[in-house]
Amino acid sequence: MARSRFAHMTAAEIGRRHALLGAAAQDGRVDALVALGNEDDMSGYIRWFIDEPVSSYRTVVMFVPGDGVTVIEHGAAGGAHRHDPEADEYHGVSSIHTVASFQSAAYTAGYEAETLTHLIRKRAFVRVGLVGGANMPYRFLRQLMENLEGVVEFVDATDAVDAMMMVKSPEEQIHIRATAALQDEVFAAVLAEAKPGMREIDVTALARSASLRLGGSAGVILAGSARQGAFAPFKLTWNQNRVIREGDYLSLLIENAGPSGHFTEVARNIVFGKAGSGLLEACEQARTLQEQILPSMRPGASCADVFRQHNDQRIALRHPAENRIFAHGQGYNLVERPLVRADEPRSLEAGMNLAVHPTLADGHSCFAVMCDNFLLSEGGEIVRLHRTEQKVFEI
Repeated sequence: MARSRFAHMTAAEIGRRHALLGAAAQDGRVDALVALGNEDDMSGYIRWFIDEPVSSYRTVVMFVPGDGVTVIEHGAAGGAHRHDPEADEYHGVSSIHTVASFQSAAYTAGYEAETLTHLIRKRAFVRVGLVGGANMPYRFLRQLMENLEGVVEFVDATDAVDAMMMVKSPEEQIHIRATAALQDEVFAAVLAEAKPGMREIDVTALARSASLRLGGSAGVILAGSARQGAFAPFKLTWNQNRVIREGDYLSLLIENAGPSGHFTEVARNIVFGKAGSGLLEACEQARTLQEQILPSMRPGASCADVFRQHNDQRIALRHPAENRIFAHGQGYNLVERPLVRADEPRSLEAGMNLAVHPTLADGHSCFAVMCDNFLLSEGGEIVRLHRTEQKVFEI
């Protein structure tokens, strides 16, 4: 396997993002844009602003047009220093402040808000955009708004930043392709080493080990097994305890980030022996559902319309309608807008990175999945990124 390589965005890419943020701030008439995150799977706003991962501690970023980004992160109480925005790490960041807060110690929950309040008052800001409010703890938001009541108007800038993040730059697309290639290698490593007698957790450990060696991080690697003719949905790590027997099948999902922090996902079914006709037919129908919907997934297509078409195709094959999600964007978030379903107001655009994973899950006799990532090109073509064969694997 290739040696791990952790990738950073170029200065040009960070500059591109900050230029977009500056334009959004101007359009929204805000003095600053603020985001918060505390984990690396669904806190993509932070990484998009500063190209740095997020730990389990809270990280706050404040983008100020013309002055770069201020970071508030875990560290020594009251820490503060200027930072060179041209540095390789924290590129575009002009200052870093640290607070000794812990989510498990409730009395420390307001430290980030206190520091941010001080910075906003010092700059005499009067209008601040909040990005990704769903990621912000109640205590943080309440304290920030109470501290600045009558002084600062807070507005929701999430949609504007979502629109920037959903469409990937050429540089981001290179890194997204690298993630898909990494996952293909990880899947191949599992096929080479998995065998009957292993627990499900042993199989996902093979995948996680291979991923780490190649520079992968974060995300989820899920597996579930059963005898053929029974239900084998993905399980979270603490439930992956079943011992796999000869003839069983396994549902495997590899949904982690590559060296740059960008997500893709690949999922297939694996049989430890010979696949029966029932599983083969179900997996072929999942593949067909993916293939049938791809021509509709073009720039300008309404996500709600594509979702409706997919469900019409499912019903035509005598399968229940999808009631959760069958396709969605990915980037620095494991699940990112647009969501391809009825409640998503946005349409598809060129440059989007989309995971498409039709699943046939009847709850008792079968769990068949076909999951790959696709890029929408400027010409309207949808390009599959994963190279793992679209079939049931027999080992």
